[in-house]
Amino acid sequence: MRTELREGGLAGLADPQADLFFTLVAVMLPAILLLLPAARTAQQPERQMAAVADVVLTAGATVRGESAAVFLAQQDGVAFGPAGRDRVGLDAMLDDANLRAALESIRAAGTPLLLLIAPDGQETAFLFEGLAAAHGPRSIAQVRLDRGCAGVHGPLAELCP
Repeated sequence: MRTELREGGLAGLADPQADLFFTLVAVMLPAILLLLPAARTAQQPERQMAAVADVVLTAGATVRGESAAVFLAQQDGVAFGPAGRDRVGLDAMLDDANLRAALESIRAAGTPLLLLIAPDGQETAFLFEGLAAAHGPRSIAQVRLDRGCAGVHGPLAELCP
């Protein structure tokens, strides 16, 4: 089959089909180009929010003037311990002996507990609160991290957009 150009369209394509194809391309290409920057900037606050959580896990935090044990509720589980090295998956939280022992030692020491909740960590936080109520301290301070770091103040605000 030989393809040749003729006036009014491509050979082999009926004129209405070619017009429809070019119209779709003309509409979709600018729409995609408009959405690409938004997709790129949506990832940036996620990385910055993760950086804030990592700094708090590593450096520690105080609650009512006392050094607090920091836990981070994420979509896939909870991070805790020195620099957040201990991680427990969402499906293993209720049965994990290390997490339970950490909560019991926090209760015995009378240390305050700070729970950082990532934007996608609501389910983990829900499970953690039940576990902490049974084995942890009597009260839990919570900080819900939003995608734009709107609630972050002080030196950590430098890490946010």
